[in-house]
Amino acid sequence: MNFITLRDIRKGHPFGVSSPTDAGYVRIAKAVFDWLRCTPFCAERSEEELKRMAIKLTLYFEDMVSEIGLWHSFVRKHQQLYGKPLPFYHVEKNYTPDEPHIEDIQFLLWDSTLDDEYSDTLVNPENEALAYAARTVYTYFMELFEDTPINDDLYDFFHEARFTDNFYEVRQVLKWYFFDCYLTSGRFKDSTFDEALDYQMDLCRGNRQVAQSAVEASIAFRYQVGPLALKPQEWLAALLTVHGHADKAANVATIEAKELEPYVLEHYDRQTVTLRNVDDELMTVRRTEYFHVQTTLLKSPDTEGCVGSYARYNGEWYLNGMNSWGDIKRLIPEYKKDRDMQRNANFRDIAADPRSRLNKEKIFFFETTDAYQRFLKEELKMPKGSKAPLPEKTKNIILYIPSIEKGKLCTIMDCAEYIKHKNNPMYDKEKSKSCFLISDIEQVPGEFIRYAIANNLMPDFALNSNQGYARGRQLAQDNLDFLARTLRRQDY
Repeated sequence: MNFITLRDIRKGHPFGVSSPTDAGYVRIAKAVFDWLRCTPFCAERSEEELKRMAIKLTLYFEDMVSEIGLWHSFVRKHQQLYGKPLPFYHVEKNYTPDEPHIEDIQFLLWDSTLDDEYSDTLVNPENEALAYAARTVYTYFMELFEDTPINDDLYDFFHEARFTDNFYEVRQVLKWYFFDCYLTSGRFKDSTFDEALDYQMDLCRGNRQVAQSAVEASIAFRYQVGPLALKPQEWLAALLTVHGHADKAANVATIEAKELEPYVLEHYDRQTVTLRNVDDELMTVRRTEYFHVQTTLLKSPDTEGCVGSYARYNGEWYLNGMNSWGDIKRLIPEYKKDRDMQRNANFRDIAADPRSRLNKEKIFFFETTDAYQRFLKEELKMPKGSKAPLPEKTKNIILYIPSIEKGKLCTIMDCAEYIKHKNNPMYDKEKSKSCFLISDIEQVPGEFIRYAIANNLMPDFALNSNQGYARGRQLAQDNLDFLARTLRRQDY
C-alpha cells in the first residue's frame, strides 16, 4: 500500500510550512516509492523503509527545484573539509549543487540505509544495485525538473530568513534539523532523544511534559547530526551563508547554549532579571512572554536564585529550557566542587618531566591488565583503585590520553589488533582489513577515532568491493574521516 500523505511532505519543512505545491510532491513521492519498489536494491526492504527513502528523495528534489539550499550547504561544507564536492563518487568539474545528479541520489539512498543504528552491515556506496536504483530515480526526476513548480513559501522562508530575528524561531528551525530535515535527521535520533529524556526526567522530578520541553531545547544545540556530524546551528549557518546572509550566519554559528546550572539572583526590575553564575559572571535576561517570572516570586525571601539553562544569541541571553526558582545557594558549593575537579584534573606536571613517557607519547599499548595497571601507578601516579578495574584476562589494551591538560583517559579493550603504531606489537594486518573499528561506538570513543584517522593508524582497512581489495581500500581510506562522521554522528 502506498501511504504517503501531505503530512509527510509538510513534516519535512521547518514549522510545517505548507504550500499549494505540496500535493504535487506527494504524487512525486508516491511515484518514487513505486520506482524503488521495482529495483533489486529495494527488493528485501519493508514498505516503511521504502516510504522513508521516497520521502527523502522527494524532499531533495524539492530542494533542487525550489533552490532551498540544503544540499548546496552540504556540498559546500564537504568541499571545505575534504577538497571535493561529495564523498565516494567522482563528479565532473562542472558539477553544480543546484540541480539533480545521479551521485546525489545514490548517496542519499546509501545514507538512508544507516537509519537503523543497530545494523551491523554497511552497504558499499558503489553497490551496483544501489547505482541502478539511483539512475532510475534520476531519470524520473529529470523528466519533471523543468516543469515542477517552485515551492515559493519555502523559498521565501530560507532566502529571506526573517526567522533569524527571533531566537525561539531559530531554535525551532534547529529542532527541525534534528528531527525532520531530509538531509540531517535520522541516525541515532530516537536513542539520543530517549537518553536525553531519561536524564531530564530525573531533573524534572518525573514531569514528562516539562522534561520533553527541556530535551527539545537542549537537542537543538548540543548534538551533532547529519552526514557531516555538525551541530544544527552549524548546518543552519552553512545554509544562510549559501543565501548570502553572512551576518545572520555568524549570529547562528556563535550561539552559546549553557547546560543546566545554578544561578544566584543578583538584581531585577520591571524589564530584566540579572543572575550570577558560579564563576561570578553576570547574565541579564529580559522579562518576556518566554521568560515570565512573577515579581512576587522574585521578592520572596525563599528565592535566592534559580537552576536553569540559558542561551546567548546575537548579544542577548534567553531562557532555553527549564528554570526552577527557590533556595539554590546550598547547591552551589557541590556543583562548583564537581566542576572544578573536572577542570583541575591533569597530568601536566608529569608530562613536563623529560623522563616520563607522557613527554613524548599520548597513546600506549598493553598486552595484559597487569602491564596496564602498572603504567597507571608508575607513570600516571594514580593511586590503586582510582580507576575502574578491567575484566580479568583482558588483553589488547589501548590507553589514549586526548588531553594532558584535562587529564582524561580513554581505555579501549580488545582493539589493539586493528591499530598500526610503532609501539604496538599486537597489530594484525589481515584482521584490520575488515574490522570496521570506526563504527564501534560502545567500545571506542570518537576522540580516539579522530586521532587514529589523523595519524593514519588504520591504513589497511577496506570496504567490501566487487572490484577487489585495492579498490575497497582506496574507497575506505579516501573517505575514512567522512565515514566516521556519518556513522558516529553525535559521538564523532
